[in-house]
Amino acid sequence: MPSYPISPSAISLWLSLGVVAILEGLSIHTWQYRKEQGALWQVWLQASKGLWLLVLVLGSRSALIEEKILCLQIGTALSFSVCYLWFRFIANLSGYDRRISALRWRTIQCGAGILFLLIVVCAWRGWLWNSLRITDGIFHSPRSLLGNSISLPIYALNVFTLWINTRWALRNAGLRRRQAWMFLVPSIFTWSGQLVSRLRGLDSIAPCAIGFCLSGLITLWAFHRWRLYSILPLAREVVVEGMVDGLLVIDDEGYIVALNAPTRIIFAGTTVSVGKTIVDAQQAWPEMACRDDSASIWEAQRRQGDAVLFYLVTQTPLRTPAGHVLGRVLVFKDITHEKQQHAHIVEQEKALSTQEERTRLGRELHDGPGQLWSYLFMQMQAARNSVVKDDRPQAMQRLDRLIEVVQEMHVGLRESITGLQTGISREQGLLPALEEQLRWYREHCDLEAELVVRYEWQAEMLSPGVEVQLLCILQEALVNVRKSAHANHVQVVIEREGDELKILVEDDGCGFDPGQLGQQTGHHGFQIMRERAAEIGARLQCDSRSQGGTRVTVKLPLSICAPFRGEALS
Repeated sequence: MPSYPISPSAISLWLSLGVVAILEGLSIHTWQYRKEQGALWQVWLQASKGLWLLVLVLGSRSALIEEKILCLQIGTALSFSVCYLWFRFIANLSGYDRRISALRWRTIQCGAGILFLLIVVCAWRGWLWNSLRITDGIFHSPRSLLGNSISLPIYALNVFTLWINTRWALRNAGLRRRQAWMFLVPSIFTWSGQLVSRLRGLDSIAPCAIGFCLSGLITLWAFHRWRLYSILPLAREVVVEGMVDGLLVIDDEGYIVALNAPTRIIFAGTTVSVGKTIVDAQQAWPEMACRDDSASIWEAQRRQGDAVLFYLVTQTPLRTPAGHVLGRVLVFKDITHEKQQHAHIVEQEKALSTQEERTRLGRELHDGPGQLWSYLFMQMQAARNSVVKDDRPQAMQRLDRLIEVVQEMHVGLRESITGLQTGISREQGLLPALEEQLRWYREHCDLEAELVVRYEWQAEMLSPGVEVQLLCILQEALVNVRKSAHANHVQVVIEREGDELKILVEDDGCGFDPGQLGQQTGHHGFQIMRERAAEIGARLQCDSRSQGGTRVTVKLPLSICAPFRGEALS
């Protein structure tokens, strides 16, 4: 068979077109990383380099001088564009554009814009060349003095960009340094090939094509080996797959676009997968149904076998910088262990609280009814002796006293039962329970009892534990008023004093000597009140004087009134 040798011109043409395809392919490939730092400038850089080489190829293959001149004019503008885009790419990727002052950066931008306009105008008018002609099939384009003068800023910008890139490479280490060198070396091949091609004229584009080819191949290898832009998406993918929490990404039409390994475990045994809709996930797990597209947090539980798992579901909208919602991200945090620990702690607190109440109740019974039973036994024996001695007046006196004591025990027992039955509603809080307690005293003890609240009270202002202890303190104070004060009027006042919640229990009774507090019978309850106040971080104070009434003050810092709201007391 006859052989047909391939001419060097055909080899140069196909090589150039192949390089153009590589460069444009690089531009398209880099577009997917356009949100990464410097990637968008790399897209335009590779696209401009491919277009520049294509213009050189068209100019070299054309036989008309007008077409060659047009390609020369376009190629001149593209050469500066490639130079400027390389500068912007390196400046953005290295962070140089953020480290210099705004005035200096604007000066560079304005200077580059003016130079580009000057090149375009001069190239279009033909002022950059002395004469453009074809001699023996070779296109000659000697530069004019203006053309050589305009080339100097272009070379200066290239050198400046080279300096920025080199400094960036030397100041980094590891993968970042290797990436910096990978961005520098391809540009050196690009400009070296372009300079060599100029020495031989526009018809010989092989050196330029070879330089562009080496530049593209090195960039391709760097993309594959050093993950020039995909290192951050790769890192995100590794982190997402290695998360302990489940991650589910939904687009704006409700389709699942991504889910990590923990999410696949959560939805094991269902048809939930990439490409399915959120409706499928909601059918498999109704409690994870999204309320709307806004950010929200809620708890959901899911049964897997015999176990019940609890999750904290966090929904976050995916918004563009312009505010458009592209989808939603759902994060499933397994809080089963925390739930179990919390339940265990609550059980321990309940057991401890029960034990403490048993201890207090035992002490109160010992100090109160326990002693009264001994007193009743002694008085009944004395009354019997009086009857035996036929001392009727003495026997009647002792029986009358026994009736008074039994009545007192009856009232005290009713009072204790009422106090134990008076609960605190979580919706209403402390005040309704306290008002119910005061109403009982008004109805059964002939005692004028009133509640005064000197600011607007709100439910859930105090934590349940604080409310219970405060109610017990106030109940004990009212018991002491009934038993020992012989008062006609008692007033409970709740107000704010500085940064403290202040509660007063004030009566108009006979009072007592504070120095004898704790030593006289009937005042044993003050020690219990102090213990309760100390448990919630409050201070208890008792002021009294003979024939002057008694005032019990409880002061509770607002900082520990969880979940106290400052606006309620403002």
